[in-house]
Formats: sequence, C-alpha cells, structure tokens
Amino acid sequence: MLSLSQATEAGTLYRVEEIAALASMAHEAGLAVHMDGARCANAIAASGGTPAEMSWRAGVDALSFGATKNGALACEAVLFFDAERAASFAFQRKRGGHTLSKGRFLGAQMEAYLVDGLWLDLARRANAAAASLANGLLRAPGVRRAWPTEVNEVFVVAPRQRVARLAEGGGEVL
Repeated sequence: MLSLSQATEAGTLYRVEEIAALASMAHEAGLAVHMDGARCANAIAASGGTPAEMSWRAGVDALSFGATKNGALACEAVLFFDAERAASFAFQRKRGGHTLSKGRFLGAQMEAYLVDGLWLDLARRANAAAASLANGLLRAPGVRRAWPTEVNEVFVVAPRQRVARLAEGGGEVL
C-alpha cells in the first residue's frame, strides 16, 4: 500500500498531478492508495481543488478524512471509493477496538462539520492564521522557513538563543 499524508508532515501539499502520478505508479505495482487526510480540509482549501479531484479522481482508493485537526473533537471518517475494499472494514474496525459505544455523538459532530462548508471555512481560517504567524516570525532576525507554509503548519529555523529564550518563557518571542 502507498499511504500519502495530505497535507504532508512538513505542511506542504501534494498537488493533484502529483497524487495522480504516485497513484498510477502504485496501481501499476498492484498497490492500493491510502490518503491520510488529517489536514485534508486545509489542503483542499489551500489548493483550490475539489475533494473529488484531490482523492478518488486522482486515484486514491481510501481516505481517512480527519476533522480533529480542524476544530472537531476526536472525529474522523474513513471513505472507501470502492465498495469491495470496504467490505470487511466494519469487522476490522470493531476487532481493532475502534468502535465507540457513543459513536453516534461523533457522527452528529461530523454532520455539523460538513453542513454549509463549515469544514472548509475552518480550514481557510486556520491556513490564514498560519500564514500570518509565519510572516510575523520571518520578520525576526535570523529566522527562516524550513518549508513553505501552505496549510495550518508553520516550521521555522531560528537562532539557538532565540529558541532558548522561548523555552525560558521570556517576553520577547523571537
């Protein structure tokens, strides 16, 4: 199986063309393609693409659609784009101890999360906040980006003395 994290662990995006190319190679090798979508909403909001373009149309077979890193409480969904692949999922989930006794409350939360595009609104706000934070941090002397800030993750490289000051809880952030 090929498993892609969207957005990546570095906070960057897989573009639709990249997903499609990787999925094509995986499928040619007889592998299924899974997308870990913990920040899927942020990636969709940042790319301007559609959920379909960034998943099943690009060759993704299964998507773990996360809501937890976008404002929900312990709420995730798994989407299979092929019914055959989903056939034993309920059994495997229960056997693995992932069936919550009050799961309906998470289902209600997911429904509210999806209504009227709330999930994308939250993702856009988080992406904008991350961009603002990154821009502010970059104004400090000696601070640079480790990777582009494309979603709601910011990675910077800063001089040791500034990082030590942060750890001490000093007044000056950077």
